[in-house]
Amino acid sequence: MLLLLISLALLIYSVFLCRLIFVLKRTVKRKQSLIESTAKATFISVVAACKNEENNIISLLDSLSKQNYPAGNFEVIIVDDNSSDKTVNIVERFIIQSPVNIKLIGNCSSGKKSAILNGVKESAGELIIVTDADCIVSPDWISSYERLYLKESPDMIAGRVICDNEDDFLSVFGKYEFAALQGVTEAMTIAGNPVMCSGANMAFRREQYMSHTDKLMMEIGSGDDVFLLHAIKNAGGKICWNGATDAAVRTSGSTTMGGMLRQRARWASKATHYTDAATIMASVIVFAANAALLYLYAGSFFSASLLYLLPFAFVIKAIPDGIIIRQTLIKEKERFSPLLFIIMDIFYPVYFISVFVLSFFPSMKKFSGR
Repeated sequence: MLLLLISLALLIYSVFLCRLIFVLKRTVKRKQSLIESTAKATFISVVAACKNEENNIISLLDSLSKQNYPAGNFEVIIVDDNSSDKTVNIVERFIIQSPVNIKLIGNCSSGKKSAILNGVKESAGELIIVTDADCIVSPDWISSYERLYLKESPDMIAGRVICDNEDDFLSVFGKYEFAALQGVTEAMTIAGNPVMCSGANMAFRREQYMSHTDKLMMEIGSGDDVFLLHAIKNAGGKICWNGATDAAVRTSGSTTMGGMLRQRARWASKATHYTDAATIMASVIVFAANAALLYLYAGSFFSASLLYLLPFAFVIKAIPDGIIIRQTLIKEKERFSPLLFIIMDIFYPVYFISVFVLSFFPSMKKFSGR
């Protein structure tokens, strides 16, 4: 009976990912043209929260100042979340010589959610685009969102986040894992049943955000992105995926296993507050598959039947994993190494369950340094 349940968990996982792969395969990549008429440009507010980002904030501000979007039709609002380093001074100096409208405000409370809320309240844009202080955007980033906004009239838009890591195994591990998350995010959104998005690259109507502030779970440290997505989705709002090449943002991933575990555990800690059926279902499917494979790892030391089943079970899970990661990396113009992927997928169930366990520790639910 147990072997049947293990096999069923892995088969359901494989079918689930194969359906998402099919969605990604049939998606036609269309090259979008630049805005021709600036007279009709939508006024857009870019909001970014920051805390102790003296080493990163200048790169974000520099990339935002080079946007191929009419300077008079967008503003940048930087919300300082009680930084104790030189972040505020750096932003203030940049504002003096900036060719675009940049505002620096302080967070009247603490935490990223509160900072974003204050930024949105101060904004004048019809469309709000949110990113993180450690990200870099392309010159057509804002334009790509406005094109999709005018074409589809969505209430929310999710975008791609690319991790720029080194070539060591830990960095590749983080890149491949994040690519899998991005692939699932893209496919589920395109399929019309979004389950997650990244606060490092998303947009929404200002009125939609303000009407759902009571559903953002302000008492929880993370989830400024997914709780908003669920609220808009459950209210019948339209959510789109911005697959334009120029829409992606780039950031540096965690450089240590401890940092990666802490970040992923913080993300996972909010899962107990999910009420969206599709998100809960996807979470259960992924958990069951990884728990089943980890059980086979341990059981193989004591049971010959489990040892014989293990390679077949691993292949059933690894094939769709590899396809969706490879497809995502191709879109990101990143290299896919089959050997490194296989090594990563072998260790992944141990890593996944470790993140699951750590997510229940209160210390893991806070942002580092907050």
